[in-house]
Amino acid sequence: MRAYLKKDFINLLGTMTEGIQYMYDNADSKPDFMLDDCSNAAVSIRDNIRELEGEHNQADPMLAGLVEGLSSARREIERPELFKSRCLGLIKQVRAVGECIKKRLPTQLEIAFFPYKASMWDCLESVWREARQDECCSCSVVPIPYYEINGNGVEPRFCYEGGDFPKDVPIIHYSEYDLEKQHPDIIYFHNPYDQHNLVTRVDERYYSVNLKKHTDMLVYISYFVHGAYLDPDTAKRMLLKIGEVNADRVVVQSEYHKQMMISYGMKPEKLIAAGSPKFDALIRAKERYTEVPEEWQAALKGRRVFLWNTTLKSILEDEEWFKKTSALVKALTENPDCALIWRPHPLLEATIHSIRPQFRDEYLELKNSVLSMPNAILDQSGDANLAIILSGALISDYSSIMLQYCATGKPILTLNGKSSDRKGSICIFDYFSNYFLEDGMTVEAFRDMILRGEDPKKNQRLKAMRQSTLNTDGSCGRFIHKKIKSQLL
Repeated sequence: MRAYLKKDFINLLGTMTEGIQYMYDNADSKPDFMLDDCSNAAVSIRDNIRELEGEHNQADPMLAGLVEGLSSARREIERPELFKSRCLGLIKQVRAVGECIKKRLPTQLEIAFFPYKASMWDCLESVWREARQDECCSCSVVPIPYYEINGNGVEPRFCYEGGDFPKDVPIIHYSEYDLEKQHPDIIYFHNPYDQHNLVTRVDERYYSVNLKKHTDMLVYISYFVHGAYLDPDTAKRMLLKIGEVNADRVVVQSEYHKQMMISYGMKPEKLIAAGSPKFDALIRAKERYTEVPEEWQAALKGRRVFLWNTTLKSILEDEEWFKKTSALVKALTENPDCALIWRPHPLLEATIHSIRPQFRDEYLELKNSVLSMPNAILDQSGDANLAIILSGALISDYSSIMLQYCATGKPILTLNGKSSDRKGSICIFDYFSNYFLEDGMTVEAFRDMILRGEDPKKNQRLKAMRQSTLNTDGSCGRFIHKKIKSQLL
């Protein structure tokens, strides 16, 4: 039986208890109208459970006894003291029926996952993999449509990425999933913005405020790893978005992260300190990606591979971004012992078209230049983990991928900020044992250090990572599934 139906039956039994108590308190006035309501409710519960579970379900004998008890009460309504005694017995029967329905009838949970971008599926995937192995759970992965907001009066572009998910993930098209009819017991989502995103916006039907209407447990899991914030206002803006507010449960990375959310007014029982499933995805990728894809072999084989990750923030805030990146690409590709994998943010091109259209030509020139190089790869796939596994070092602005990369133990050059920023930061994830451009580590010096096989900060990075987030051993998805399930049942 579906969990929400159980809840409905138990709630109705609670209403019946109130009705029987009313009859007890008003026995002298012969409350036959209330007796009719309680009798009809008992028959309705019995018949509906028979339809769902068959006539030989474990609650049926108790429900039959309750129906009979209510019928007997009708014969005693003219004798107030006897009727009151009957009411006390009926209250015990109703409570016993409720316990039987709750504990002895099998519960089936319908769990729906509503990702929108395939590249962000890794924040939900391990929870789904755990739930689909649970015999009492039925799982649906329903990629939802979204729109790229182009600005300048241009009509938003409709996007749907259902075809870009891993082949072993069964996809249900959103048009075939009736949210109102299915009423999933649990919904997992990762887009926290509703109508407040200037670059992409999910279809209004899937705003968190609307998802909440059709489930008893709306769970938000961040599509990115939270890092450090230099001031309280930025931290609050990044940690507390409309999706977190609307969700019934919010997965956070650590106890410190949880305390930050509580300080913003969020109730402790709403928060689950579990880590991030994105680290599960990275561990699984190590097992899955054991060879270089054939189409990448010519560029990467026999070379030290550098992963270059670019973010939206840098191109929006730095007018000299293209000049700097050209120098970076040159430093990493002019040495024949090096190879480059460039992984732009999934929304980089859309952001340029929408917010920085003046950079469109420069972006296309950079893109085509990388595509033409013999020792460079442009990776725009939905899964960043392949590039993370195959590379030996990362060069990146502050980003979620940079924080994920810390779990590999491999060296990282961070292009913005400096190690001394740790002091005074609101630090959800301590990444300040990375190498920093602003500390004097140039791209060329970092490249040469990697070619020499050196990494003096490795142990510091790994220690900081372990202290910053929970369940980095691949168990995060399992922890979340068990926790949410136990809270719902």
